[in-house]
Amino acid sequence: MTFLNSLENTTDIITKRIENYNRIRDYLQITKFNINKSLIIKDNNLVIEDCNLQLANIPLSENGYYGIAYSIINEITDNEKYQYAVKIQLNMKECKEEIKILQKLTKLFLKDKNIHLPVIYCNFISTNFDNLQNPLYPSFIQKLQNQKRIKNYNISLVELGNGDFKSFINSPFLTNELFINAVSQIFMCILSLHNYNILHDDSHWGNFLYFKIKSGGYFHYIINDKDYYLENLGYLWISWDFNVCVPLYRNTDYIKDYDLFSLFIRNYDEKYINRNYIIETDDKNILSFRYYGNLAKNIKIPFTIRNVADYIERLQNNKLEIKENKFTKNEALKLRRYDIVKILEKEFIINIMELLDVFINSIAKDDIIISSCKFNNI
Repeated sequence: MTFLNSLENTTDIITKRIENYNRIRDYLQITKFNINKSLIIKDNNLVIEDCNLQLANIPLSENGYYGIAYSIINEITDNEKYQYAVKIQLNMKECKEEIKILQKLTKLFLKDKNIHLPVIYCNFISTNFDNLQNPLYPSFIQKLQNQKRIKNYNISLVELGNGDFKSFINSPFLTNELFINAVSQIFMCILSLHNYNILHDDSHWGNFLYFKIKSGGYFHYIINDKDYYLENLGYLWISWDFNVCVPLYRNTDYIKDYDLFSLFIRNYDEKYINRNYIIETDDKNILSFRYYGNLAKNIKIPFTIRNVADYIERLQNNKLEIKENKFTKNEALKLRRYDIVKILEKEFIINIMELLDVFINSIAKDDIIISSCKFNNI
């Protein structure tokens, strides 16, 4: 089945995503989808009431602490079918903050055309808890009956990606070229968030999604007024899951997001157990390691990726990113710490790009530019 919002047959990705956003938003407003609705059981399926929206039987993700995601098919007409994701979360503080961030990033995508930003179509709050014991309901919603402080849940409709970095890295089609290109784009995803003063703070391999797109052309990045181009190999990457984000100006450890992600592009190694990311499980005799080299030993990591991961680890361990002595006293007085961080991060990302060795500085006049993202210091 072909969906009208698929990105697979075009390189004009930004125009297509904006068209999808406007068309789906228009439909949702016509159906009064902005008015609170609930999950109900209909014909032994989990559906959103008063809409022709049926959730897939198998969720996209497992029941998490904050929520769960399903794919959904929206049949606007017999000839118009759209597919996107629905994310269901407890209406906690973290959920409310994530919705605000998604709405902010969507507006920035529409305004700045930054291709690595996510898009949310709409969201609403539900207070209907009928049939909670039905196994079709997500288990975390069933627990609400015992959590009186949480009286409702949030339903968001968002773009549906084809997978995350975890599934991508373990796929049979993976090549060194695709591996390096994916990591390169993900670093640009992180830089994009930081450019808008957002520290992700949970940048593991499940929080970056890819879309299959038509290959050809280049992604264009302008950093400190210099041009860099990355070949489009048929995959677009965006950042996702913003439940624990914080403003970058409050936590200026900008390398943390790159460091957390870099731990997931390493083969399993005991030394990463001691990277200060150990958490305890309910069983006090067992330690669960959230972040460490997750890749099986049989997965070959390209040499350039290993160099990048080592470089990031050295910086994070030595805190070399805080080089305020780089600036004279008078220069430092004129700059806020956040401004200094922005300057240092641009130098950091240029070093990363050189290590990855896939960015080029010029292309032919007839080459297609998929998108342009601009990152300047201040």
